[in-house]
Amino acid sequence: MGLTLVEKIAGRHADGLAPNAVVRSGDFISIRPRHVMTHDNTGAVIPKFKQIGATTIADPAQPVFAIDHDIQNTSPENLRNTRRSKRSLTSTASIFIRQALAFHIR
Repeated sequence: MGLTLVEKIAGRHADGLAPNAVVRSGDFISIRPRHVMTHDNTGAVIPKFKQIGATTIADPAQPVFAIDHDIQNTSPENLRNTRRSKRSLTSTASIFIRQALAFHIR
């Protein structure tokens, strides 16, 4: 029987498999995604990152940070929080989406 679409995708992106290994339903594998995303909880993510002793991101192009909640809030406090998150993140990550620009035009 052939592979399902999910098995094909999982096999293509599985980390640490032998060449030509086949992934089947029920297998335990590790996936290394091209991108991982966080959004307005980024402020909570940064301390966790530091808490585990991490000082750098292995692949700076992998994380994507999108500030997409409460974008209508232009209070000084909210804008300050956004700037603080951006400063913290741009030192470690190359992709930062400011206030869901793709979905909200001011």
